[in-house]
Amino acid sequence: MAWVWIDFLSDDIDAEFNLTVNYVLTIEDQIASVSTREAERVQRTLPDGDPDEAAYQWHLYQQFHEHLMPRTFRYSCLVSLVTAIDATLGAIVREVERHIGRAFKPARRARLFREQWCYLFEVGMPMRADPFVARLDDVTTVRNCIVHAAGTVKHDRDPDRVAAAVSRLVGFGISKETLIEVQKGALIPLIDEARLWLLSVWRPIFAHLEERGQAMRA
Repeated sequence: MAWVWIDFLSDDIDAEFNLTVNYVLTIEDQIASVSTREAERVQRTLPDGDPDEAAYQWHLYQQFHEHLMPRTFRYSCLVSLVTAIDATLGAIVREVERHIGRAFKPARRARLFREQWCYLFEVGMPMRADPFVARLDDVTTVRNCIVHAAGTVKHDRDPDRVAAAVSRLVGFGISKETLIEVQKGALIPLIDEARLWLLSVWRPIFAHLEERGQAMRA
């Protein structure tokens, strides 16, 4: 009797990354709503006859609601995206390890996703080139600057590399203070592209493992 193989991981990838898109859209809407209400409150409570104090209140509003809050949220989403990609590749690697019996041993000399990619290639999985790998390298560069230099390009150990990565990502930029800026909506295409890329990696591997397993049991 033939074994029945069921691809649960594809459903998990679709669910996780689609839910992430919904989360980003929901929180962005909430940030915009809070910002609008706070702007109305500031306008109502501005002191009469004190333009300096009024300017200061608007400055505080802009720094927090137009810069700090959305920037912090988008930074956290970008970090979470890279973590989710690494974790999903890790799940793929563990499935391959389980079926072929060859352990993945990262050397930690390269980025985790590249070591995972190389492992899958070396053990004979059906891998193909994809432009998203280069984009993921740029996203990881930006992520590392956020984590290790608080998103300040000039404080990164390789600011030129970060600046180049930012320039290649749509909706990303660098402020005059050299802070990485992420525009509203810029993360959604990256999340969806990551989902499609991971599915394009996993589904041929699943088919390969299924065929290999069926042949071994024939």
